[in-house]
Amino acid sequence: MKKKTIAIMYDFDGTLSPKNMQEYSLFPSIRKTPKEFWAETKEFANNNKMDEISAYLYKCIEIANQSDVRTCEKDFSSMGSAITFFPGVETWFDKINDLSKKLGLHTMHFVISSGIGELIDGCKIASKLDGIFACRFIYDKFGRPIWPAGLVNYTTKTQFLFRINKGIFKVGQDEEVNKYVLEEARPVPWDRMIYIGDGLTDVPCMKLVRDKGGLSLAVYNKSKKNSKKLAQQLFDENRCSGFFPADYSNNSLLSNCVENYLRLLASKIDFETSLNANHPTSRSTK
Repeated sequence: MKKKTIAIMYDFDGTLSPKNMQEYSLFPSIRKTPKEFWAETKEFANNNKMDEISAYLYKCIEIANQSDVRTCEKDFSSMGSAITFFPGVETWFDKINDLSKKLGLHTMHFVISSGIGELIDGCKIASKLDGIFACRFIYDKFGRPIWPAGLVNYTTKTQFLFRINKGIFKVGQDEEVNKYVLEEARPVPWDRMIYIGDGLTDVPCMKLVRDKGGLSLAVYNKSKKNSKKLAQQLFDENRCSGFFPADYSNNSLLSNCVENYLRLLASKIDFETSLNANHPTSRSTK
């Protein structure tokens, strides 16, 4: 991995997309409104002492089977093509990568989400992402989902920050991610990380990145009630470094902030490189 690697991590629902990803095609296909589905999920989780993430994945399978709706991996991927995004998202990644290249940086983009990874695989920006860390299913020999392959909730999200920090992107390499690695030997230092999220489920990641010297940003939906109030709260409580409307377009407040941070990182890296150039590793003493 290149020494000047930058990592930008994004939540998905409410951060890149205005709605929960399931609301675009999955819920309509199983004939459930978001309100109905989440109410059933919450009741099911409470009755069975379950994590709400595992509960919603179970209910997705159960209701789809009851409704005779196909939910093989390709079906989920096809549903993901209906997901829409906040302004500027679809051109954001190329724009950031072009600027990074001009600055001598290599920027990687990762989604860390409690949503369904197969849906994200089929969305319009999937090819722009270097990694998608999300919930996924195991499928039987007929291609039907039968069990969660992985769960990502608001606290387990942080493990993926450590994976990125250490350059371990393949899920399942648990021993590798837990091995001790000197900070200076890690491929993506914490101060070269940017985390962008929108709500309370992002707090552990926001706080971790911010406290370790990186940049954490909260975004809000200008058309959604109380969204800005929550972002303001996250900032006031020192959970994030700043908050902006979820607008990724050229010259937006969010875009200017991230681009300026990349310029700052490029200058900082160049300064550190020049400072350490030909610097002796030890000094002789009399």
